Amino acid sequence: MHIGQLIKSRPVSLEPVLLHEHFLQSAKDGNPMVIQYIVSERKHLLHLMDLVTVQPAPSAVPPPEKAFFLPFLASEFFELAIPDINKALLEDHSLLSHLFKFLSPRSLLHGTNAAYFSKLVTALIHHSTQKALTYIYSNKQVLLDLQYHSTNQSISDLLISILLVSAGMKSLSSPAFKAAKLDLVQLVISSCISGDPMKQANSITVLTELTNNFS
Repeated sequence: MHIGQLIKSRPVSLEPVLLHEHFLQSAKDGNPMVIQYIVSERKHLLHLMDLVTVQPAPSAVPPPEKAFFLPFLASEFFELAIPDINKALLEDHSLLSHLFKFLSPRSLLHGTNAAYFSKLVTALIHHSTQKALTYIYSNKQVLLDLQYHSTNQSISDLLISILLVSAGMKSLSSPAFKAAKLDLVQLVISSCISGDPMKQANSITVLTELTNNFS
């Protein structure tokens, strides 16, 4: 069945659409029916974000497509950085809050989910820089959560992207944003003297990258 026919056969849930053999290519080609299907209902964006960030419960034994393929498809879809999808995410702060809730637990992040999360946020930053960084720097808890999880390599790489991109942005030069950027750098510096060797190493890498790019 053509993906357009599948979408028209409502009610149709998100997962069969994602699993359609032409889903990613249709999205990449800007198929308006596919993109409109995703943005037309907030629950579709929430579901996509959950596929990227929510690890199945340890006791659960999901089928392979749910455990591996659907999260991969969701990550690849977000990495396309489709303008209408970015706009839907960045203009609804409750969606962004839902996304960054991934960083809330004070326990080790799942490596694959952290990589998918980092790729999604990095794509938002590079394609909708002003709005993405404004949200991040306006939320002290997000900065604290990023610093807390800098033991994770994907989160450490995300920190580097945030700092490098924002460092050269004149539009983020107001006193409030300068203070927020300084706060984030100070959080990274404090991690260099933490008792966690991995956090120390990653934080030193972040500062080294920052120094090398502006020396």
